[in-house]
Amino acid sequence: MKTVTVQNTINRKVNQVWELWTTPEHIKNWNFATPEWHCPKAEHDLKVGGKLNYHMAAKDGSMAFDYTATFTRLEPNKLMEYKLDDGRKVTISFSEIGDKTEVIETFEVEDENSVEMQRQGWHAILDNFKKYVESK
Repeated sequence: MKTVTVQNTINRKVNQVWELWTTPEHIKNWNFATPEWHCPKAEHDLKVGGKLNYHMAAKDGSMAFDYTATFTRLEPNKLMEYKLDDGRKVTISFSEIGDKTEVIETFEVEDENSVEMQRQGWHAILDNFKKYVESK
């Protein structure tokens, strides 16, 4: 299956980056690709075998979906892997570089949207995350 990788360097230490990436109350503040969307619900059981469910919705109510998966590997402050309910795999690594953290996400693409659209969407979410973390 084809994969796409997006990455960004966050100007914060890895423990803060990990906390803001994995805390549902924070996830709701950055987990969307455009200002017209939001993430009104974020829930997960952060353990191997635990489930995640992030409800993604257009603010105008025209569209919504649940992003759901099961965690397959977790190494706090280093690595997160999960399998989406549609069978695709996602790997996210966190690497501390001095006072900064490099976040690298690799995901298997789906067939509904173009690869470039998926890359842009995932990268936009990662950019939102960077802005959110650096504002803290």
